[in-house]
Amino acid sequence: MNVFPKILIVGAGNTLMKDDGLGLIALHKLQKMINCENIHFFDSGTDIFKLMTIQDEYEKIIILDAIQAGNEPGTIYRLNLNEIDNINTSKSVHQIKITEALKLLKIIQNNFLKAEIIFYGIEPADISLGEGVTAVVQKSIKYLVDLVSMELADARSYDCQKYN
Repeated sequence: MNVFPKILIVGAGNTLMKDDGLGLIALHKLQKMINCENIHFFDSGTDIFKLMTIQDEYEKIIILDAIQAGNEPGTIYRLNLNEIDNINTSKSVHQIKITEALKLLKIIQNNFLKAEIIFYGIEPADISLGEGVTAVVQKSIKYLVDLVSMELADARSYDCQKYN
């Protein structure tokens, strides 16, 4: 029996729109450094509703994505599902606000009903067409990966591993 909480880490975004791909970059960095049977990774791309294909139950779901809230590029946010609505995110690059999608998923997906949903976001500098993230966002991604790693370690989800 596993005593550690079952956690899903989800990367969202579009790697063809510069900084909008930051959630996927952070996801892949975490995936390379964490090898633990109770932590799963999921690339939702630009369609958060891909989560509907997941049948497992999770105690915690961590979402990684760009969030435009009007602050300095590179600003890092850590919010629970209810706090996200308090941020002005009217410039969403997704078809539906991620908060609306997550709330809908919690209603229609019984396996997400009890999950604590944590959102980690970074304020993008440039979401125009193109590949790669800006320098300021790249620096913030490194810090975001550290923050998520610390949260996982605090939850005693896994033993922290150093990464390159």
